[in-house]
Amino acid sequence: MPKILVVDDSLTQLTLLAGMLEESGNTVWTANDGQEAVERMGSEIPDLVVTDMQMPNINGVELIKQMHSTCPLVPTILVTAFGSEELAAEALGTGAANYIA
Repeated sequence: MPKILVVDDSLTQLTLLAGMLEESGNTVWTANDGQEAVERMGSEIPDLVVTDMQMPNINGVELIKQMHSTCPLVPTILVTAFGSEELAAEALGTGAANYIA
């Protein structure tokens, strides 16, 4: 069963995303921000990371950059309500597998 790490500082969004992914039969872990995600990945590597962009401590793009230096084969999807072409290009340029506005 795939292990997915969902990262979002909004409890509502975190619960919604995690619930949908769990209903599809995935094992889901959560983190409240990029720093907590990095710490969680220190003990076990997920198969996929779904992350918000705007978060305290480490934002989504910084999380992707840090992940790709330690676990470059883990795909990452960046999800944000504040999308733009520039942000999409930056996310994809840093290694995100996909970008959802």
